[in-house]
Amino acid sequence: MAPQRHGFLVGRTRSRRCELWTSQNRDDLMKIEEIREKVEHQRYEISFHAEKERYADDVSISDLEAAILGGEILEDYPDDPRGPSCLILGYSQNRPIHIVCGHTPTGWVRMITVYIPKPPKWVDERTRVRGGKPNA
Repeated sequence: MAPQRHGFLVGRTRSRRCELWTSQNRDDLMKIEEIREKVEHQRYEISFHAEKERYADDVSISDLEAAILGGEILEDYPDDPRGPSCLILGYSQNRPIHIVCGHTPTGWVRMITVYIPKPPKWVDERTRVRGGKPNA
């Protein structure tokens, strides 16, 4: 399946490791309200990697949209070398869905990866396995 969203083909993103950010300065962090607004107005794209993961986990585009619109930011990655991003936890069809989002240079939301949180990396949808890496 080709990675598409509203006529946009999206290039592959590199894997990355990000450290959790614990500073009190929330100005540098992504905000769920802004992400929701962009998703509501179809101003987002799905990376090639996210498209493959979405397809493998049988997550529809409407599932992604529902998860973000009703979701919350679980982790922030403000120091990612490609730009700030965050991990969103949302639900669709009674399934938890994790979506890592960043911004495109034009200000749209980019869904970088999508997956159903499950062992061996996750204890539950909110808890990483001890020693688990952020953004995994």
